[in-house]
Amino acid sequence: MDHPFQERQTAPPIMRLLQRAGIDRAVGFTILGRGWAAASGLVTLLLLTHYLSPMQQGYYFTFGSVLALSVFLEMGLSLLLLQFASHERAHLEWTEAGILTGNTRAKGRLASLLQLSAKYYAVVGTIVVFTVLPLGGLFFFLHGSPGVHWLVPWIWVSLVSATTITLMPVISVLEGCGLIAQIARLQLWQNIVGSLLLWLALIFHWGLYAAPITNTVTLLCQIVWIGITKRAWLNDLLRFPVGEDCIDWKGEIWPLQWKIALSCVSGYFIFQLFNPILFATHGAAAAGQMGLSLAVMGTVSAISIAWIATKAATFGSLIARKDFAALDRLFFPCLWQSWALAAILSAVVWGIGAGAYAANLTISTRFLAPLPLGLLALVTVVSHGVFALAVYLRAHKQEPFLFLALASAALVALSSLLLSKSYGATGMMASYLVITSLGLTLGVHVFRQCRAQWHRPEVTLSATGLAWIEKAADFDAE
Repeated sequence: MDHPFQERQTAPPIMRLLQRAGIDRAVGFTILGRGWAAASGLVTLLLLTHYLSPMQQGYYFTFGSVLALSVFLEMGLSLLLLQFASHERAHLEWTEAGILTGNTRAKGRLASLLQLSAKYYAVVGTIVVFTVLPLGGLFFFLHGSPGVHWLVPWIWVSLVSATTITLMPVISVLEGCGLIAQIARLQLWQNIVGSLLLWLALIFHWGLYAAPITNTVTLLCQIVWIGITKRAWLNDLLRFPVGEDCIDWKGEIWPLQWKIALSCVSGYFIFQLFNPILFATHGAAAAGQMGLSLAVMGTVSAISIAWIATKAATFGSLIARKDFAALDRLFFPCLWQSWALAAILSAVVWGIGAGAYAANLTISTRFLAPLPLGLLALVTVVSHGVFALAVYLRAHKQEPFLFLALASAALVALSSLLLSKSYGATGMMASYLVITSLGLTLGVHVFRQCRAQWHRPEVTLSATGLAWIEKAADFDAE
């Protein structure tokens, strides 16, 4: 049976080495999952370029960018669920039966959080079917290329995406309850199964059907995992009588949710707008180059941020205990370790891409040219700092980066629209780098101010806080 915290035992040398590097079980599974995504991505890249035409590749990646419009409906609630759940989890413990017990009020609030969010996401999934699906169809109809059979794959992948959205509150609350490693392990298996199915679909010449087939099977993996391993937990919280402990959505969640929502919407304009713009101004082939490059650099970013993201629930619990010294002692080593990794991996990816371009390999035509790819690599390194600081600040149930996110989104969207037609990907990536660098500079200033204000007077590192840090390496052990 799963226990988020186990008694610490004497670890072998290799485990102590990994712990010093900031690699606990949650980070380890996350790295394996994203590492598999990176390694399998090379195979996927070869198969995509061989079995999909440049036009089909453009559709393949633009599908994802259009589906990301659901962020306007989801409104960043998944991030809040993790943070709110982690604060209540600080007063609860897992039992052998796989449910949470402890402070009744904390459990009531946690149950309320899950019950309300489940209804919210059911509505969001329904709206996606009736808005994003037809709007995306209209976009591809107006700007698409003749001869590409995109309609049925688009409908299918949209329906799967809407269904996946309805499970988001379950996964987010589980992460907030401390099961980071288990979720990461699930995602590892989803990545493996999804990659294998994608390869088979491409090899059998199923074209754009590869995307919905893969997404369908990974969704089924998630449903089966929840049903088999977390049914007791889910039933317990869904049936738990909340009573007077009901979460005050308007008073507690909404004041932060609208800020998170605007930040997430801003993220769409920063990260997802490049593909549709290039699709409309330079065609599907150019969008495919941008999409593939963004996907690879996105994997680099996902691997690097694992050091920070997998600690989000622990950050929230330490903040709930007001153990700020323990919080900083956990956060800052992870920050420097992950930032160094982001720089190394970005340089490696750019070197491989530039080398393939210099050698005039056919595969290089599916990526951005060395200059815009290098600019994107620098953006990946710079933006990592912003992501990491945002995780730290959001763990306080605050969103001080809101103005920064809105300003960045407006500038990136505007510059992309103005520069894409004349300067293509190079102009878009150059402006992206300048805006992101300014954002990091301002972000560091905001971070220092908020940390000084929120942590005054700072709590001395307690035995409890130290124990939480030490047990982070065994987080979610079995």
